Amino acid sequence: EKVCPFAPCHCPNSSSGCSTVLLQRRALPDHLRTCPHAPCPRASAGCPFRGTREAVAAHAQACAYSEKASATSTSPEQTAMLVRIEAVLRSMETRLDALL
Repeated sequence: EKVCPFAPCHCPNSSSGCSTVLLQRRALPDHLRTCPHAPCPRASAGCPFRGTREAVAAHAQACAYSEKASATSTSPEQTAMLVRIEAVLRSMETRLDALL
């Protein structure tokens, strides 16, 4: 039933007000493109906010998860620095173990 394109399914935005009760699974992608309700663009970062597209647009301006997502992303330079720091830390741990 989860694979059948004709199986009935609910809009994932129904909890935030979408009035579409049931639709065929194959129609879901088209429906989501025009659904008047949506999740926050930072839902993948953990933001639970859902609402009308207007409410989501207003919410996204101050979404705390936007800061969290940008604070947790690392540049290639930062990644290289972390690798060097971890190597130094391992070396220091080895030397400390030899002293004890």
